[in-house]
Amino acid sequence: MASDRPNEVIADLSGLNTGNDVNPFTAFIGACSDNAAQLQAAYDSHRTKRNAAQKEKFLTEGTKLSPDLILRQMLKLNVQDERNCLVVWSRPPMHIIDVAWKVQEMIVKGMPDAWEYWLMPTHNMHMTVAEVAFSQPPEVIQAFVRLLRPHTARLARTSYTHRARLVRPLLSMDTTAFALSFVPACNEPFLASQMDTMTAEPPTDEEEGENNRREDTNTGDAYTYHHLRRDVFSRLIDAGIPPTPRYQVPSAHITLGRFIGASDQPAITQADAEQWIRCVDKINTWLRETYWTSEDVHQSAEWIVGQERGLDIRYGPVWYGGGKSLVVGEGF
Repeated sequence: MASDRPNEVIADLSGLNTGNDVNPFTAFIGACSDNAAQLQAAYDSHRTKRNAAQKEKFLTEGTKLSPDLILRQMLKLNVQDERNCLVVWSRPPMHIIDVAWKVQEMIVKGMPDAWEYWLMPTHNMHMTVAEVAFSQPPEVIQAFVRLLRPHTARLARTSYTHRARLVRPLLSMDTTAFALSFVPACNEPFLASQMDTMTAEPPTDEEEGENNRREDTNTGDAYTYHHLRRDVFSRLIDAGIPPTPRYQVPSAHITLGRFIGASDQPAITQADAEQWIRCVDKINTWLRETYWTSEDVHQSAEWIVGQERGLDIRYGPVWYGGGKSLVVGEGF
């Protein structure tokens, strides 16, 4: 999960040496030998190790929740969020939103009564593909927007011509927030209702104001979500805007909610910690049993990035799903 604390770095727990490549996603793909199975394993290793570490932290005496105090002030005092950013999002399709909503319902039932939390509205749900700039004054973000504007159409349609699948949702959590995380697909069965989305003809670049040629359509699991992030990162560099992401860890997640208790709250009780861990484990068991091996099109948690809506280039106070869309790419 990305932190709302601008200088906080989320550690990469995948165990890979990614070097110092200008494009960190290229380096990570290289560390995985450009192999979909290794990339999936790296994503799963990161979230599994992180969840295990967070469980241990919750059970450690004296641990406190780390509430989002800015969000708390926004909700209780109507304070405006002054952190301006420029990002590239992917919006989840309706069947993934349905999974996320069900998980939120289970969280509400299993959360300790004493904990204060906020749930992400379903219409605000998103996954951050690239962070271009964060926590900048409005005039700095506007300057980036002007620089990026001639390139937005092609950038927003990256997911139309470069299609990546995500599968195997799990609930990830820490003391600040909780999220629905995915891993890149690797040879999982394609659901019949979605086969056409991976093989449909891409648009011509003439529609984007370029030469009359086609970009290659990257289909199949050899092209992963990490490849998509790499290509978006490269297109931003080509546009003259080197991204400044706070973290490049192998993660694909939708934030479902955040803790918003007071800053002077007491330490987590052992009973509450155990209750929360039971809740998380119960949800993850349900997700595995319901979605990981199901080929039922009505029980699908397979997400092809770009379904229904293309990439959303967003700017302004984008935390919590806010801000404005500069352009939203074509979906399929």
